[in-house]
Amino acid sequence: MSATRTDAQLAAFAAEYPAKLYYFCLRKTGDSAEAEELAADIALCVVDALRSGAEVAHFPAWVWQIAHNRFAAWADARRRSRSCTAIEDIADLPLADPDGDVEAALIHDETLSLMRRELAFTARDCREIIVAHYLDDERLSDIAARLGLPLGTVKAKLSRSRQKLKEGMQMAREFGKRSYRPEEITFTKNGNDGRDGSPWTQLGSRLNKNILLEAYGNPCTIADLSMELGVAAPYMEDAVEELCAVELLRREGERYVTGFPILSRRAQEKIFGAMKQTADEIYPHAQAALAAIRTERDRTGVVPLGGYQDFPDLGWYLLLRITDEAIWNAKVAVFGERKPLPERPRGGRWTLVGYEDYNPGFSGVGLHGSGDDNTLQWEDYKIGIGGLSARCGGDLVGAEAATLEKFLRGSGAVDLDILARLAERGYLRSVEGGYLPTFPVFRQGSSAVQQACSREVYDAEVLPHVLAIEIAVHRFMQDNEAVVAADLPDGYTSDFATIMYPFELRDMMLKKALAAGVIAMPDDAAHTTVALGCGI
Repeated sequence: MSATRTDAQLAAFAAEYPAKLYYFCLRKTGDSAEAEELAADIALCVVDALRSGAEVAHFPAWVWQIAHNRFAAWADARRRSRSCTAIEDIADLPLADPDGDVEAALIHDETLSLMRRELAFTARDCREIIVAHYLDDERLSDIAARLGLPLGTVKAKLSRSRQKLKEGMQMAREFGKRSYRPEEITFTKNGNDGRDGSPWTQLGSRLNKNILLEAYGNPCTIADLSMELGVAAPYMEDAVEELCAVELLRREGERYVTGFPILSRRAQEKIFGAMKQTADEIYPHAQAALAAIRTERDRTGVVPLGGYQDFPDLGWYLLLRITDEAIWNAKVAVFGERKPLPERPRGGRWTLVGYEDYNPGFSGVGLHGSGDDNTLQWEDYKIGIGGLSARCGGDLVGAEAATLEKFLRGSGAVDLDILARLAERGYLRSVEGGYLPTFPVFRQGSSAVQQACSREVYDAEVLPHVLAIEIAVHRFMQDNEAVVAADLPDGYTSDFATIMYPFELRDMMLKKALAAGVIAMPDDAAHTTVALGCGI
């Protein structure tokens, strides 16, 4: 080999292979110190061979062949140095005659223990044959018949499985960190659950959460996941199979990878830091817009949005609507029109985003609701401040929602018992001759903020502030998208659903308004309808 070619191959090896060899050795040995020593041995063999003029046609295959050979030598030396040198190795046992029995007594106790350990990390099809043949004394011909496989296929699988078991039995395996220190992960979901409640039904256990964390941007085999989480393969297979069934994991050959983005703590810290600055920038505009609406109310005496709720209670809903409308408009500007959510197994239609455990110190304000042009547009902001999370005794059930819709539309007879129950919970109040809503009501199809004042006041005094808020939120979301995109591994993309963080602005804005006295905590938090609105 020419000196030039040798130098080129040495340079290529130095640039591309040290880290790969180390992780190969770490997987094989299970110990970082031994992995470093073995990787150095492999590298030395490669360098010596190249400098000795080795003719290499396919360089990657040649390097990995040396790596496997040196590992085999390492494993053999380790086996010979074991204190119990009389242990029989399952890979040294002859294949049983198709019509004969395996003498299990030949396998010593320590070998059997190691073998059982390795079976916990062996793929299902190979594990079933090993267990049936060596532990249950089942003949190969019977195994082949039961599995519906040719006898030759069963023999080949058994032979390959024995070799893998031999390698594994010679390893010093160590469970990963997640086996004793599972991490937490939270989620936001956009869309409708499946018939079985998926994906939430699969996201409650720590096992599933840590499978998803481990496989995020890191395709893993069942054995990889088993080692990292300290869970035997038969149990891991079932968990992985269910996660794949609802598309939380996706399969790539023999490996599995998480099927949705998970934002790191570092990215969240950056995003929340920028969000606090944005809240400081936009709150004065929101307060000025509310002041303009309230000033017109004081001047005209007309209470907006039906007249059912006056300031300061009405300020809760309007402040959240001003914030949300800016976010919605900014999202469209950044990502374009919202695309239909993807269809999921079991009748679901959703997207999901995960977040590594991180507490930014916010109580959270979520928007619950439903509706379209033919039904009520119900908007119920769930607020974790001052006991408001238990407001009105919970969500409306089907009959209550249907009765309330009839009542608001005046579209027919209603169940008086249900109306009385709604009044008791705080959704209605008794007046002479009937009931009135206790929440603002607006017309569907246009902005609730626009409907809260006259067109003249909105254009002259409210709109400039609304636009200033929207510009600031748009700028924040563009920066936010860049942070998320930099945080995502290859194969994951940021989109409309990924950028959920601007909605934490709701919490920031409410707390600023409370501190400034623009809004106030209601006297009866259990029955108030602050931050609730309805479009008809």
